[in-house]
Amino acid sequence: MKRLITESSPLYPRILFRFTDHPITVWAGVILLRVYFEWVGLRQEIAQVVGEFVKRSNNQIASVEVMLSWFYGLALGASRFEHFTRYRRDPMMKVLLGIARFPSPDTVRRFFLSFNYRRVTEVSEQLMRFSLNQRRPILLGHTLDLDSTVFCRYGEKQEGSLKGYNPKKPGRPSHHPLVAFLSEARRVLCVVGGIAFGQQP
Repeated sequence: MKRLITESSPLYPRILFRFTDHPITVWAGVILLRVYFEWVGLRQEIAQVVGEFVKRSNNQIASVEVMLSWFYGLALGASRFEHFTRYRRDPMMKVLLGIARFPSPDTVRRFFLSFNYRRVTEVSEQLMRFSLNQRRPILLGHTLDLDSTVFCRYGEKQEGSLKGYNPKKPGRPSHHPLVAFLSEARRVLCVVGGIAFGQQP
């Protein structure tokens, strides 16, 4: 049995530094999200939604695990496809999440590129119904809020972006979608459009 190497902090002697060969991860808190997903039966629901997407590869990752990994990545702070690389390189992630392995950015990208408009609508509506069914019924009903937001776009030829109302970056092309959400349930129901209000430059 290997002996742990222990050192004391120079400023706080009561704090000990130890080094071990056991695998550790900074993403350990994601286990709580996995427990919640298992409690509500999200894996089974996703299997029914994306069951038609069958990949023909000997090294394939199940579509259910790709979508679950997408949810885990968003919860961990991923804002780009390439951010999934850091989770994929962590050997403890597959143990914590109960998946064979974390998908690569290209795998996640190809998975969503296989969606068409009809499939996006069907999957979104089914997952939304599943999410709302997990909520307790509200006696007085729900409040539907309608609002809009501005997504600033950078670079050239951003599809659908126009110069319009943009309080943070005046004159910068942007998208201006309309958002509908339930206040009590805190659920986004629909995002309509992405064209900025304004005239073509």
